[in-house]
Amino acid sequence: MQQNEHVNDLQLIEQIKNRDIQALAVLYTRYHKPLVIMARTLSPNKDEASDIVTEVLLSLLKRGKRLKIKTSVKTYLYKAVRYRCITMYALTNREDDLLKEYGKHLTDYEPALNRMEVAEIHQALQTALNSLPAQMKKAIELSYLQEKGKQEVATALGIEPSTLTKYIKEALTRLRQIPGLKNFY
Repeated sequence: MQQNEHVNDLQLIEQIKNRDIQALAVLYTRYHKPLVIMARTLSPNKDEASDIVTEVLLSLLKRGKRLKIKTSVKTYLYKAVRYRCITMYALTNREDDLLKEYGKHLTDYEPALNRMEVAEIHQALQTALNSLPAQMKKAIELSYLQEKGKQEVATALGIEPSTLTKYIKEALTRLRQIPGLKNFY
């Protein structure tokens, strides 16, 4: 990366067209901070401004050979960030206006299961899991909550895959019998 630090912007763009991530990193280092400062004039949220700048810089890499910069790279980046801030602001305002206009007619934005029901199901599920024998509980946690593969879970538990299948089947049978989880299945 040291050698790229003294390369001019147009040379960096040519390297980025060839998917050179180090060239993008140099461009990022050069322009991220000043672009965020400019974006902050259009976006009140610092994290949002930083995300917009990062998104614009990454878009250079995504566009690859299709990238055509006719002005200076600095000018191009400033215009791209400004445009992205303005369009994001316009979209947000349009969504807010729609919600204000149609929100009068909508009584509930909540999904069918409200937060309290989700919390109750979560609590019932945690209680149910805690009631299982240790091996069955671990099998369910690894298989479903951590989404590990059957062989990986069997190895972690020190059992055969066929035994794991039996554990999971038995655990699910037991979980289905718990009253608080009847509606969950």
